[in-house]
Amino acid sequence: MAKSGTPIRLIREDGGLIELNATKIVMSTDRRFGPKSVPFSGSNRVSIDLNLNKAVILIQGFFSDDEIAIAGSKAKATIDFNVADGGTSAFATETNLRAFFASNQGTILALNDVNGIVRVLYMELGSSTAYNSSTQTVTVTATATAAEIANVVKSGLDTTFGAYFTTERVNGGEPVGGSVSSSKLIITQVTNGVGGNHTHLPAFSLANNTAGFRSPDVTTFAGGKSDTMMSAGDKAQDMYSIMNNSSRSTLEAYKQYLRNAWSLTSGGFSGMESLDVKKGSDYIVGIQIPFNSLQTDTEYTPKNFFMPTGWFDKNDKDSSNAKAAGTKFSEIDNFTGISGGMKSMEIMYDAGEAVYTFDMQFLPSDVMI
Repeated sequence: MAKSGTPIRLIREDGGLIELNATKIVMSTDRRFGPKSVPFSGSNRVSIDLNLNKAVILIQGFFSDDEIAIAGSKAKATIDFNVADGGTSAFATETNLRAFFASNQGTILALNDVNGIVRVLYMELGSSTAYNSSTQTVTVTATATAAEIANVVKSGLDTTFGAYFTTERVNGGEPVGGSVSSSKLIITQVTNGVGGNHTHLPAFSLANNTAGFRSPDVTTFAGGKSDTMMSAGDKAQDMYSIMNNSSRSTLEAYKQYLRNAWSLTSGGFSGMESLDVKKGSDYIVGIQIPFNSLQTDTEYTPKNFFMPTGWFDKNDKDSSNAKAAGTKFSEIDNFTGISGGMKSMEIMYDAGEAVYTFDMQFLPSDVMI
């Protein structure tokens, strides 16, 4: 890590972070109004300010070699036993459970660990909803609820494969005509690394895979990153690649539009979080710029600059509402950073130097399509 410079963070659509060292930051705003002289008034000037503004953020900084490894991340997957068919149908109905866990189906839940080894739980109908660790078998009654199924599968994973995965049970989706329950498992690899990612697992395997049943909604393992050390050149190359070829995912942009519409019409956005089903691209969608605040303590507290566009009153816009510098960025929460996109970046290198320098231009924008 460099010994000087202010650390800023660019946020990619897929949630990835790009940390940069800034030596100069300029946040420019141009309010669009023009006073005009009024005839026969002694040259009194009148203007109309419609709150139309142009904002630009200019940053100068440098790329330097890492001195310590940057921690990676753990791959995550989800299984929601409350919904099927993309969240429109209920999974835990008696008819469906009898078909899905029938004895001739040989139902298996398969997951891969970070070493690529597949771990398996066997699942079948039984007289009780329970887990047998000696046979790695989950039994489910035909009348079990989605929450009960999620809980017993969690028990199986924690008991037998706790060395490879951690599991958390949260509220799942709401099927048409149904209700929400704590039916969703978030399954996380215990170790950082790209080896934990998998485009096909977790998945349910059924020997007699015929029509007549619905499978739980699943998102496969993704988001795993290995611990890395990067040179100044590595970082410059990554930014050069993104600037020259990155596109906003159309689906992600549309979901963002829906989230903003939800927040404006209903005063909240938590209900839209279930739309997060796509991993996104490497397109840059936001920036976090830290500053030192004395609003919450007698000592400096690092917080992020924010841009409260929308229907905010004067109390919402003061610096006491700024969030801590380590806050996770969200495109649907204006106080976690500044949404927008990269307009330009110039990367410069002088032969013999150990660093690359850059000039970048970031344009704030609440919705990027």
